Amino acid sequence: MKNLSYSDVDLFELANSAIDKNENVKIAIPSHLSKTVALALKMHNQYFNGGSNGEKSRLIWLKFAFYALRSSPKLWGAINKADLNGYTVTSDLINDQLFILLKGPHADPIG
Repeated sequence: MKNLSYSDVDLFELANSAIDKNENVKIAIPSHLSKTVALALKMHNQYFNGGSNGEKSRLIWLKFAFYALRSSPKLWGAINKADLNGYTVTSDLINDQLFILLKGPHADPIG
């Protein structure tokens, strides 16, 4: 598993290389951004996995865009690539710090 931090300058490149190697990725988000990223992740899951249609889906998409742009486009680029490669995206909030886990379908078990 590749452990990354939100503050890594090359977060997108490190996450992409790990995804290309079918490694699991864990990204630590600092407490001051954890609420914003958690809301954006909720909207992301609701929009892409919820199957919403019509006005509702546009509203969810706009909310996602608002929260995603307030956090980091590079983070969402990594999450999008993981999602397109069949990874499951989960999150855990531990002591006001958010951890995003990108678990690959063919990656080694987490341990």
